[in-house]
Amino acid sequence: MSASADATPASNVLGTIGTVFWCIQLVPQIWYNWRRKKTEGLPPAMGFLWAICAVPMGVYLILQEVNLPMQIQPQIFGTFSAIIWAQILHYDQ
Repeated sequence: MSASADATPASNVLGTIGTVFWCIQLVPQIWYNWRRKKTEGLPPAMGFLWAICAVPMGVYLILQEVNLPMQIQPQIFGTFSAIIWAQILHYDQ
């Protein structure tokens, strides 16, 4: 039996809310970098490691068959992290 079948409605709702907040936390930084056209103070390794860590985390959560919000969270976070990493590489040139 999958882990998502054992989840209560409350855990699905709270998981969804947490996923939304976790995923959008990088949006203000992306916007701020774009508006200023610089990424001063952001190390490239941080953006790279955040983007890369999303891959094994996403695979693990999919294989564990956790609820859907938790399965898509690493992909969204990894995408936003890759955008920040690309901004760091682009604006620091």
